[in-house]
Amino acid sequence: MPEITEAHILECYEAYKTGRDCPYPLGMNPSSAKMTMTWLDCIFNDRRYNRSFGAMQCGIVLTRIEANFGREKAHQVALSIDRDIDLRSKTYGSPQNVHRQAIRRYLVE
Repeated sequence: MPEITEAHILECYEAYKTGRDCPYPLGMNPSSAKMTMTWLDCIFNDRRYNRSFGAMQCGIVLTRIEANFGREKAHQVALSIDRDIDLRSKTYGSPQNVHRQAIRRYLVE
């Protein structure tokens, strides 16, 4: 399975932000691209996404959200991601510490 890169995440993020369909970035597995788009929809709309997502994804997307929509929106999305982390922690027994580290600065108001 190919590694998901920052460029892949940003291409999906830009497509989601502008309302375009999944772009299927070159070198990204199509199912990973679809899951990234679904994850973006869930975190923007505060719906739970009980699937794996990367700490790198969190950091990249939150940085871009803050730049595009402001600190408050990044904070709201970080809270949504934090609830996903809690759900994954309860479901799978994994504390997700790296993920929590990636979103920590956005949780502080």
